[in-house]
Amino acid sequence: MPLQEKNKLSETERQIIIKYLNEEFKPKSLKHGVKQEKDEPEIIKNIILELKKIEGLTYAEAYGILQAVKQKLEYESNFVSL
Repeated sequence: MPLQEKNKLSETERQIIIKYLNEEFKPKSLKHGVKQEKDEPEIIKNIILELKKIEGLTYAEAYGILQAVKQKLEYESNFVSL
């Protein structure tokens, strides 16, 4: 499979991510319990696995990295679309 196809989200994967994010950003008072890993989209699992591979990285540092990535994506979204 060509790399470009490998990195492309299927419509089903896209819908799973949208559903997950819709649930994730609901007010905490509406939620009961913690999200189970089985509910997580594959892309989220992969990002977390990559962060865990970095030796000595703390959860606070990983969170900071994710915040920086979020800010960069927000900035880039003003100029290009993915």
